[in-house]
Amino acid sequence: MSNTNDFTINKKGVLEAYNGEDVHVIILEGVTGIGYSAFYRCENLVSVSIGNGVTYIDDEAFKDCWSLTSIDIPDQVTSIGNCAFKGCFSLTEIRIGSSVKEIGKRLFDGCNRLSGIWVDPNNTDFSSDEKGVLFNKDKSVLIMAPRALSGDYVVPEGVKQISQDAFHECTNLQSVYISDGVEELDERAFYKCTSLEEVRIPESLKSAKLACFAYCSSLKKVAFPKKMTEGFNKLP
Repeated sequence: MSNTNDFTINKKGVLEAYNGEDVHVIILEGVTGIGYSAFYRCENLVSVSIGNGVTYIDDEAFKDCWSLTSIDIPDQVTSIGNCAFKGCFSLTEIRIGSSVKEIGKRLFDGCNRLSGIWVDPNNTDFSSDEKGVLFNKDKSVLIMAPRALSGDYVVPEGVKQISQDAFHECTNLQSVYISDGVEELDERAFYKCTSLEEVRIPESLKSAKLACFAYCSSLKKVAFPKKMTEGFNKLP
């Protein structure tokens, strides 16, 4: 059981800081939110049990928790902030509950062992596929791939947009087949996919934003459709 003296909790019930050194932490009953950088660089932390009263996880809440391996986001949590798990390079999987409606940017930067982002099927805003890739509910927007995604990946039919940083630093990804219907590649969509050798671009693509294939050092050529309305017929 976690020592209550290790927690700094404000009058609103927000956990502002954890000062202990436990490997396994149980967040106390009565906590309503996990505040900004609350667990920043808790190097010993392996697992966290989040209580049912927690409704949000703020920006950088678990940033640089190097030993954290897995975490379940309970159903009461509605939002997860920017970079909440950035630098958690031991994190292998994460499960997102049914009530999450907002997910921040660059959530898993540096989480190179993350093999799956699994969403509760009852969630009305987000979903995941059999590879643990995160989408919006109707799978028209591919939001984020787990950073340990490897080998070949086929973007499902029905996707229209691949979001900013969606495959950021998926360094084991070798080929991507982008299905017909995709119209937009956002900024840095495949940034630093250093093993990526082959990408199939559909004729439906209308826009390729800045640096969408930047630092893909194994990728020699990408053929963009001539009818694209925004972007360049070369590696951005």
